[in-house]
Amino acid sequence: MKPSLSIQNCLLAFLLLCTSSLCTPAVADEAAEHNNLGVKYVAAGQIDQGIEELRQAVQLNPNQNTFHSNLASALDRHGDYTEAVQEFQQAHAADSTLAAVRSNFGLALFHDGQFAAALKEFQKALNLSAQISGDTATIHNNMGLALDRESQFARAVTEYHTAMQQGLDSVALHTNLALALYHQHDFDAAITEFQGAIRRQPSNIIAYNGLMECYDKAHRYDEAIAAGEAAVKLAGSNATLLNNLGLALTHKQRYDEAMSDYRLALKINPSDALVHNNLGLVLYQQGQLTEAIKEYEGALALNAGNPIFYENYGLALYGANRHDEAHAAWQKMMTVGDAQKIALAKRLLAQYP
Repeated sequence: MKPSLSIQNCLLAFLLLCTSSLCTPAVADEAAEHNNLGVKYVAAGQIDQGIEELRQAVQLNPNQNTFHSNLASALDRHGDYTEAVQEFQQAHAADSTLAAVRSNFGLALFHDGQFAAALKEFQKALNLSAQISGDTATIHNNMGLALDRESQFARAVTEYHTAMQQGLDSVALHTNLALALYHQHDFDAAITEFQGAIRRQPSNIIAYNGLMECYDKAHRYDEAIAAGEAAVKLAGSNATLLNNLGLALTHKQRYDEAMSDYRLALKINPSDALVHNNLGLVLYQQGQLTEAIKEYEGALALNAGNPIFYENYGLALYGANRHDEAHAAWQKMMTVGDAQKIALAKRLLAQYP
């Protein structure tokens, strides 16, 4: 039984730079006005208007690195990651010595899924900041994010601790540290950090889900249930949260309550294959094979590449005396699973002829 955990790292803010441009006076003034207005729009959350103004600044003076950097930062916040990377590259062509430009470029690369390249830019930003005794706590946090995505969890933890030592004490940082600790299976330490994040922000769904997952790994199901129920009261219903609460209730054999949470989770997000699977498990435990089969089929329709779904589907089919279909499910399991799952499928086929 594998729970769903929403693991979303928490990036910190960009640095948008206001500056005047060096070109012909009239063009310089006009470009600077567009840039500064664009920065104000972005700071106010009016990203589309900000991008429009910043594009005009770049068009008027394409040699000003700050304009490219600000446009890139706005594009990144808008979700236009590839174009953001291109704009940061233009900024570097004009001036690659600003730590803020390097750091923001790293963030754009991170969002674009280029984690190794992001790490290089964050390191360059740190090197440049060291030369001028600049603030580096945020950069260390962002390096931790990229290292975590590269599965370098111990190094990520080190970066987060460095950020804390430099005075950064945010909900995002504690959540990021907890997630890295979770990834390296240091569940007790992760629990402490998740609890710290929740104290700072009681509505932090990411931290609650992480806390419940740690409790689950430690077989501390009563504490997982208590955390989940508290989260629902404080933060409201959330599909992943309800799924994790349902899982803890399932472990305690409180099947009716688990089913209620799974069904509510599916009302919120009917496309969550893992919740369909988990609901199927509870139905199977209660002997409701027809309903369980429907849930497994729903899970497979959404994700046909998960071998666990085929395993569970086959068991329900076999229990319903649909042996040929069960065998077919386990045969399919062998085509999508790793070596361990292939071996399990072979054992199922031998055990249930």
